[in-house]
Amino acid sequence: MNISIVLYVYSGIEKYLDDLILSINNQTYKKFEVIIFNDNLENVNVLFKKLLFNSTIIEVNGSPNEIRFNSLSHINTIGAKNIIFQDADDYMAENRIEENLKALRNYDLVVNDLSLVNEQSQIIKNTYWTKRLGNNFEFSEEFLRDKNIVGLGNTSIKKSLLIDARLSFSSLPLAFDWFLFYQIFRLNNLKALFITSTTTYYRQHQDNIAGIKNLDFPRLKHVLNVKNAHYTALSNLGFNFKKEMYQLNEITVDKELNFNFEGCIIFWWEETNILINYNLINRNEKNKIRK
Repeated sequence: MNISIVLYVYSGIEKYLDDLILSINNQTYKKFEVIIFNDNLENVNVLFKKLLFNSTIIEVNGSPNEIRFNSLSHINTIGAKNIIFQDADDYMAENRIEENLKALRNYDLVVNDLSLVNEQSQIIKNTYWTKRLGNNFEFSEEFLRDKNIVGLGNTSIKKSLLIDARLSFSSLPLAFDWFLFYQIFRLNNLKALFITSTTTYYRQHQDNIAGIKNLDFPRLKHVLNVKNAHYTALSNLGFNFKKEMYQLNEITVDKELNFNFEGCIIFWWEETNILINYNLINRNEKNKIRK
């Protein structure tokens, strides 16, 4: 077996599983298995009875960070050399495994684009990041310092990178995938590839921690908390994020804030970068008036 799909399932995910299972069953590449890490989802065998591929269910418990980090030791026992992650509330294009495997021939980590869908699986926007990044966009850890495109729903990776003993755990991050993959990039001086030949259908709903949303006051507070936790956790491991943390602390939080991102293409956690630039422009304009 050359590749395994890895899923994390939990209570509340039930209503999305039919779309997920159908998208797995319809893959154009057929030689894979499915590894399901189950965090207290009841009747998981019944819920996945329509899955046509061999699957292994591993019962887990703990915080989301603990479950995902501890799952790496289980992944170490998988025979496949490549891992493709898939969020259980999303689903994938029929050629996702095939296209990711092609790209993994030349890269250790591959990220595919997202297509935004609503709760009813209706498409809001196709290939969301393609217009901004283009196809076959190469990137390194520098690109991921203040934003993210590498998630557990759109990433495939060589298994050897996930079982690196140098990877560290932290309970602090609110976006564990960003924290984990950033370490992998830094520790391996990694270059990865973003592809647009396939997509993950990325569901926008209330419980989605990394949805693409307008920047109002609650959203800004959330993104600030995510980034502060991310930078603090990585700083505790010896990575230098003094500049980024200083910029976050300089942001003025206005409770009346409502920054409309309609028509904008943004990456995960990039909202504060736009606001930092917005504040800088305003400060420069005010300084010009004073002069």
